[in-house]
Amino acid sequence: MEFNDSNSIFQNEYKILENASNVLRDEDFKENPIRKQYEELLTGYKKLLQQSVRIVNISDKQQNFLYKLQSDLKNILDNTEQGIFTVNLDLIVNRGCSAECKRIFGQNIEGGNLISLIKPYNDSEKIKLIESILNKDFFDGDGLNRQVMLMLLPNELKVGERVYGVSYKPVNFDFKEQVENAFMIVMTDITEKKSIKSKMEEEQIIFKCITRIISDIKTFSMCIREYRNFYSVKLPEIINNSRKNVFDILNELFRTVHTLKGNFAIFEITWLVEFLDDVEQKMFLMRENHENLTIQDIKNALNSYDFDFALTNALNRLKAIIGNKWILDQEFAVIDIQELKAAEKKAAEFSRELEETLKKMRYSSLCEMLSIYPEYVQRLAGRLEKSIVPFN
Repeated sequence: MEFNDSNSIFQNEYKILENASNVLRDEDFKENPIRKQYEELLTGYKKLLQQSVRIVNISDKQQNFLYKLQSDLKNILDNTEQGIFTVNLDLIVNRGCSAECKRIFGQNIEGGNLISLIKPYNDSEKIKLIESILNKDFFDGDGLNRQVMLMLLPNELKVGERVYGVSYKPVNFDFKEQVENAFMIVMTDITEKKSIKSKMEEEQIIFKCITRIISDIKTFSMCIREYRNFYSVKLPEIINNSRKNVFDILNELFRTVHTLKGNFAIFEITWLVEFLDDVEQKMFLMRENHENLTIQDIKNALNSYDFDFALTNALNRLKAIIGNKWILDQEFAVIDIQELKAAEKKAAEFSRELEETLKKMRYSSLCEMLSIYPEYVQRLAGRLEKSIVPFN
C-alpha cells in the first residue's frame, strides 16, 4: 500500500495498513490458521480508512464552500456603505459587523454596548425608547404587536456630526440545541440627503412667502409699519403706563405680540414668526407667574430681544432672493389723526375733491384688508385636518 501525502492526517493509519499488508505477504504467515480472519480484518480496516478519507474530503470541500460563502457575504456587507450589525437581547453587538460600522463609530464595535455607542449623540427619549423595546419582552408579543413596536423606534440617530437613517429587524439564530433571538440594525448615512431636503423645504417656504408678499405688498408694508411702531412707540407706552399693574401690562404685551405674530404668519415669514413666538411664550409665562414680578423684570426680559435686528434680518433674507425690484419696507408718514381732521376741514373751504382725498387717507379698503384671509384660513384648516367650504 503506497502512502498518499494528500491524506497526511491519516499517516499513522496508512502505516498500520502497510505493515499489515506486509504481514500477509510474508511466506511464514501463509499457513497460519488465523490468516483468513486477519485478511478479512485488514480488508475491513482498508474500507474504513477509505470511507474516512472520503468523509474528510467532503468535509474539507464543505468547509471551503462555507469559508467562500462567508467571504462573499462579508464582501457584500463591506461594500453596501451601510452599518449592518446585530445585537443580542442585552444590546451587546455580536460578531460579524460590516466594515462601515467601524467608520461610523470610529472603532470596532463587536462586543460593545449599543446604548453606550449612541447615547452621547442622541436625546434621552430616543435612548429610553430603544431600551424599552429592544429586549426579551419583544419576542413575547404576536406579529402585529411586534410591527407596532418597531414603528415606534426612532428612524434617525446621530453619531458625531452625521445623521443616519436606522431600520430594525428581529432575527433568530437557529442552533441545534436552542434558538437565539437578536435584532439586526441597519444604519445609512443620510446627512447630505437630509441637508438637501431641508434646503428644498426652506426654499419652498421662501417662494410661498415671496409670492404672498408680492401679491399684497401694501398689506405687508402695513404689517412692517405696525411692527416698527410697536417696538419704537407702543412698547415703551405700555411698560411706562403707571395706571396699569404688572399683570395688565403683561397681558397687553402678550396680546399685541400675538397679533403681530399672526400678521407675519399670514405671509409665512417663519424667521420673524419664530422670534415673536419666543417673545409671546416669555410674556405668557411671566403673566402666569406675575405675583412677585416688577416692571423692571419686564423691561429686563424684553431687553434680551432685539426687535429691530429680527425684522432687518428677515427683510435682508427676502431681499437677497427677491432683489431690489420690490421695496419690501416702504416708508410711511405718520400723521396725528386730529391734525388730519383739521386739514380736512380746512380743505373743505377750497376743494371738495381735496377734502375727500384727505378723508380716504384715514381709512383702508375693507376688501383689501380681508383679501388675504380666505387662503390663510384654508391653510390653518388643513393643518388642523379640518375641511371648510372655500369662501371669498
